Amino acid sequence: MNCGVCGDCPSYAKKFYCPSCASILVLGDRISLAKSLTEIANLSRSLSDRLSADTKYEPYNDQSSPDAKKIANSALLRTRIHVLRQNLDSLRRHSASVKADTRHIQDQCKSITSSNSAARKRLDALNSLLRSRFSQQKDLIVAACDETRTSVAATQEAILQLRLKYCRDLTSLFGIRKRKRKSKRNAESNIVKDDNGTKTTVDVGNGLDIGDVKAQYDVIIGFSVIPDLGNLPHYGQATINVALERVAYFCMLMAYCLDIRLPFEIMLPQRSHSYVRLGHLPSNTKHSIFINSSISKLAHEQPTAFSDHARGFAMLACCLGVLARHRGITIESVEQVARINVTIANICKSDIVVSTTKDMSDTNPTHECEDPLDLDVVHEYIVSQTYSELSSGSNEWSIIDKDVDVNS
Repeated sequence: MNCGVCGDCPSYAKKFYCPSCASILVLGDRISLAKSLTEIANLSRSLSDRLSADTKYEPYNDQSSPDAKKIANSALLRTRIHVLRQNLDSLRRHSASVKADTRHIQDQCKSITSSNSAARKRLDALNSLLRSRFSQQKDLIVAACDETRTSVAATQEAILQLRLKYCRDLTSLFGIRKRKRKSKRNAESNIVKDDNGTKTTVDVGNGLDIGDVKAQYDVIIGFSVIPDLGNLPHYGQATINVALERVAYFCMLMAYCLDIRLPFEIMLPQRSHSYVRLGHLPSNTKHSIFINSSISKLAHEQPTAFSDHARGFAMLACCLGVLARHRGITIESVEQVARINVTIANICKSDIVVSTTKDMSDTNPTHECEDPLDLDVVHEYIVSQTYSELSSGSNEWSIIDKDVDVNS
């Protein structure tokens, strides 16, 4: 019996081996083979129906028996199915790989999320610790600042008391005091006269302050009367020289005790110059306050030299004005600046030390003309008042430095 598929001869009894179709058939399987071919034909017909749009293959005819051409078409379909299955398997493998990568990424995300959560917890703990330490440090700093502020206030108060003590000691050291003025004209009637020539009757010991009635008292430094720079012709040459020199010493020591820079430099006597001089800090021009003759003679015979000395007097008055402002004394006019005797008396009486952050010597001491401490204004006032007194012929106080000391 030949092979029912390809028609080859049998190789041995009861078994047919067909090498062309690679199938092993037994004699009892011919019926099952026919059924299988029929099923394949039905499958091919159904595939043909499904692929009706494809004209590449001819539709399977149920009336015709399976032949080699139909079997070949089925093999091609099986090949296409196999290719599609391979593609599907490839897609499945790729999908599985993508899913595996996705799961790996999800695991990494979970790990990162957990690490972020742990880091956030550590950060919160560190922030809490930082806030706690910051609060502690802030409290310590605030306490230290309060303690320092209290200590500074106590130190400033101690410095203020020391400065006041130094001022009182300077007053005692220079023997600054007031002395009642007496003259032959008003010794009995206690009549005094001010700068404007107005006469006033004053009782002795009525408690008036220095400066209330200008002609009532003199201010003494050591054993010399401190002159009024607005009435220089009323004072002798020796009185002016000795008193102003001591006033310059007093001004320097007071500025040192109060830690004040004066607007003008005070040069003490040296080998090259035996008298006190004053001048601007950046300039080499110095003005002496020592006069070689009386004010009247100097003003008439040597007006240039007198103007130079008057400028030195004005510088000394401005320095005293700066000290007075630091002691809380108000100076509102150039007349008050020129009355250095009243200024020194008020400085010695004052129990106030005004501490200013701005050093008064940092700027040019010659300010605007409205400032009573303007050097040019004070200088012009001293010169004009001196010539005015000389022209009026008033010289009734020329022996004022010889009066008897009272109320010392």
